Amino acid sequence: MYKVIYILMILSSGAMASVEIQEKFLNKHYLRSFLQTIYGKEIEILLNEKITSRGDAFGGACDPYSIIVGGKKTFRENLDCQNGMHEIINSPFSMSSPIRSLLLNETCERIVSNKKALRYSLGGEIPPFNFKNFKKYAGIFRLRVNKIIFKKIKLNNKSPWAFTSKVFCRSERWQKP
Repeated sequence: MYKVIYILMILSSGAMASVEIQEKFLNKHYLRSFLQTIYGKEIEILLNEKITSRGDAFGGACDPYSIIVGGKKTFRENLDCQNGMHEIINSPFSMSSPIRSLLLNETCERIVSNKKALRYSLGGEIPPFNFKNFKKYAGIFRLRVNKIIFKKIKLNNKSPWAFTSKVFCRSERWQKP
C-alpha cells in the first residue's frame, strides 16, 4: 500500500514531466551525400560551406589523419577535420537545434534558387506539375504525400516545383535514421 502511495506522489509531483526526449538526425556526411545525390555536383561547394564544415550543428566525426600538401590542407571526401582536431569527438548523430534548422533552411533556399540543381533533381527537365510526378519526387526524399497537399501547393504557387523542392529539402522526416 505504501508503495502505491509513494508512486502516486512521484507521479503527481511532476517529476516525470522533466524528462525530455530529443530525436536523432543523420549526420553531416549523410546529409551531404543525400543532397548531392538529389541535386548534383552543382551544389558541392555550398554543402561543404553550410553542412560539412559544421560538425557542431550536424554531428559526424572527422578523419584525424588529414593530408597536408605543401603546407596546405587537402580534403578527402570532406571527412577531414576542417575546423580542428576537436571535431573527432562529434557525435555520430545530431540532435534538433535552432542552429541546425537555420543552416539547413538556408542551404535548401540556396539549392532551390540554383536552377541547374533544381532541374537535376527533377531528372534534367522540369516535368508537368501533376500528382504522379509530385508523388515520384516525394519518393526521392523518402516522403509520403497525398492529393490534399498536392492541391494546396498547386493552387498557391507560381513555381510549384521550386516550392515543393524547398519543402521536401527542409523536411526532417528524411533526415532520421
